[in-house]
Amino acid sequence: MKIKIHTYPEGPASTLPQDEVVSVVNKWGRFNELRIGMLEEGDYYTMPVRSDVTPRTDTELLRTIVERKLSPIFVDNIMDDSKIKLMIIDTEGAKHFDWDYKKSDYSKFQAVRDGVNYILDQEEL
Repeated sequence: MKIKIHTYPEGPASTLPQDEVVSVVNKWGRFNELRIGMLEEGDYYTMPVRSDVTPRTDTELLRTIVERKLSPIFVDNIMDDSKIKLMIIDTEGAKHFDWDYKKSDYSKFQAVRDGVNYILDQEEL
């Protein structure tokens, strides 16, 4: 198995929730687990190996949104207009997903799809 090492802030960590756990190379060359929000510029990290989950159709994702009464909310970043935040909350205001991303990297539709997939993945894994 090959392990892909990324250098923060490059790589997938920049698009994932801040509480996602990654493996970071410490000063002795060993891996420690750390939340993305605790990474510092220049840290070497790798994403955890995940078991494959069954791909979901847009209909399944839409069904999840409706049945769980989830609401995607987009918040513009007033400091950097190239970025936007997606939050997915339920009717009681509980936050199920929170993600800052670059507008040029994802459409709002793709972001919601990824957000709902992430919510379901966390339940399956």
